[in-house]
Amino acid sequence: RNGAKRVVYDSLSFWKRPQPVAAFTAEPSTLASDAQNGANHISFLNASQHAASYFWDFGDGSTSTEESPIHHYADTGEFQVSLIATRHCMNDTTINTVIVEGSDNNDDDDDVDITLVETLHTWSLFPNPASQQATLHTTLAGTAYLYDMQGRLCRTFQLKEGNNILSLHALSPQIYMLRQGSATLKIVVR
Repeated sequence: RNGAKRVVYDSLSFWKRPQPVAAFTAEPSTLASDAQNGANHISFLNASQHAASYFWDFGDGSTSTEESPIHHYADTGEFQVSLIATRHCMNDTTINTVIVEGSDNNDDDDDVDITLVETLHTWSLFPNPASQQATLHTTLAGTAYLYDMQGRLCRTFQLKEGNNILSLHALSPQIYMLRQGSATLKIVVR
């Protein structure tokens, strides 16, 4: 009886672990080779909390799983950078716009100028994987679309800011992508 009680308490303590919170800042890289080459290398400084793994999408087709990567942008411009912070079955996503401007050839400073625009959208889903339903916390109200891996639309959700219960009933077990605007979140249904 004590053994069963211990297993239950251990399982409950697992679910009371803090939810990951994704956050980051960005600044020009301080690599000496970057200054000499005038390269658009950006240091992404991970400020996430309670996370064990990370997935970065730099908005130019490149990705990384490093904790705090340095990324080279081939061109200047605006890039929507997303960071997914994960711990166990929980994750959180934040999306920021990074504006990369090349150095001005008329000055003596070879630095790359960047601007980190305020967070556009954050969301977290738990549990993930899920079976019948999942809770989605979002900072952006609106319509979200659930697609299967073949790109077929499976569900449409009207989201409010805050917590939303997503019904996953009658979905076949597989990986789905939840899309709202330019943000995408992977959902595993078992």
